[in-house]
Amino acid sequence: MSNYPKIGIRPVIDGRQGGVRESLEEKTMNLAKIVSEL
Repeated sequence: MSNYPKIGIRPVIDGRQGGVRESLEEKTMNLAKIVSEL
């Protein structure tokens, strides 16, 4: 196991905003791919 710090990539979105979270799925996935390449 490594000593790397944990990095949170999920944007903190209030689920009550109706559809905002779903609209960020692609953006969040792209962030995850970029971070995985580090």
